[in-house]
Parts: sequence; C-alpha cells; structure tokens
Amino acid sequence: MNKYIELYRDYMIVTKGYSINTVNSYLRDIRQYFELTKGRGVEYYFEYLAKNNYSSASQNRKISALNNYYTYLISFNYCDYNPFYGVEFAKREKKLPEYLSYDEVLRLLEVVEDNYLNRVILEVLYGCGLRVSELCSLKISDIHFEESLIECFGKGNKQRYVPINEAALFAINDYLVKFRSKLEYKESNDVLLLNKKGRVIKREYINKMLNKASKKAGINKRIHPHMLRHTFSTHLLENGANLRSIQTMLGHKNLSTTEIYTHIDKKKLIDDYNKYFKE
Repeated sequence: MNKYIELYRDYMIVTKGYSINTVNSYLRDIRQYFELTKGRGVEYYFEYLAKNNYSSASQNRKISALNNYYTYLISFNYCDYNPFYGVEFAKREKKLPEYLSYDEVLRLLEVVEDNYLNRVILEVLYGCGLRVSELCSLKISDIHFEESLIECFGKGNKQRYVPINEAALFAINDYLVKFRSKLEYKESNDVLLLNKKGRVIKREYINKMLNKASKKAGINKRIHPHMLRHTFSTHLLENGANLRSIQTMLGHKNLSTTEIYTHIDKKKLIDDYNKYFKE
C-alpha cells in the first residue's frame, strides 16, 4: 500500500500541482485511515471519527482525501472499487465568527498608540477589513491619500478599492515620516510595512503582536488578524451599511459569504432584547 501512496504523492505534486502543505495533509489522512482500520473498512473508520469528536470540517476533508485517492487508484487500474464513492459529507456546523466590541478595539489601539508600525497594522486591519496577506503585501503606491482609498489585490489577484478613514491615514503618515524614513536598510522601496530591521513583515509578526497587545489590554480573547476583518464587517453592518457594500469592500465573490454577518447582527438584537427586557 505504501507504494501506491508514494505514487499518489508524486501524482499530486507533478500532475495536479498541489502545494506541499496540501499534499502532506492528504497523505496524513490517507495513512491514518489505513493505520486505524487495518482492513476493518469504512464503517469502523466513521465510528472512530465520531467517537473521537472530529469536527464536520475535519471529517469532510478526510472523506474527500480518501475519495480522491481511490479515484486515482481506479483510474490507473491499481484497484477496482472505491469504498468512499457516494459517501455523504457531514453537515458543517455554522459557527458565527468572533469579533471585538468597540471598547475592545479602543483598548487595543491605546496599547499600541506609541508604536508606529503596530498602530498602522491595527488601524488598517480594523479600518479597512483587509486580509492579513493583503496587508503584508500592501504597497505605498496602493494608498491613494487624496481620494482616501486603498487599492487592494485579493484572492486571484483580483483588484478592488477600499475606503480608508482619517485615523488610519494619519497613522500611515506618522509611520512613514517618523519610522520608515529613518530606516537605514529597506528590503523594499514600495512595500508599506517594514520592521525595525527594514524587512517586509510577515503574518507571524502580526499574530504575535496581536497576542501581546490583547493581553496587555486585558482582553480575554485569542485575537487573530481575521477577527479584525470580522469586526470591521460587523461594526459596519451594525451602523447601517448595506450587505452589497460590505461584500465589495471585503472582496467576497459571492454575497452568501458576506451574509454570515447578518446572523451576528440578529444575535446582537436578541442579546440586547434579553438584556433590557428580561431583567
């Protein structure tokens, strides 16, 4: 069996062009299946997943990996039966994305007020709803100061324009004049965010910075960059922005992706009702 798994590995890399991370993820799922079942079959495997509380997303990923593997084996005449063919995927739980309150955002901003780089990161993530990858690759030439717009390149290099508020523009200007201009070395002349060594920042830096800032601000949540994107969207919706506008600013291809925030807003309405009318 290991021989076929190695052949499939080469097929995914050479023919399908999958990334190494994707390939390794698929191979882990495939090897786990054979190590666990030892010939006992699909039913035993599903029972194992259920008993060990695997999420529906994890179960679906494993089913997909194994279905694709057996499809490959059949197409190359290595076997003639796919035990995962037609297996129904588990229903995914709808989890509402976490977001910060207005007070929590203000506390975060207060913590980083004296750090020009960190302040820009927070102001732009919260004020523009950018993905962390979009922020890390943001160029100075992408910022249109006079029009108060950011030219952003999202998934599939798709271009969009996002409004940027005065606070974020002020933070960027402060950073450019008082921090970036004084760097002796610059890895890039156009990429906006450079660390104190002049190197382009990575998402790891942002994750660590948010973690430290949240602890310092006394916020008992594990804050990550995408949470600020959720916060941006939720606060816009709560203040009357329409869903189409939010979709455009986030760069969502389908409106259904943006509609998750309507559930958050409804939940807030119910929470507020219970708070004020059921006491």
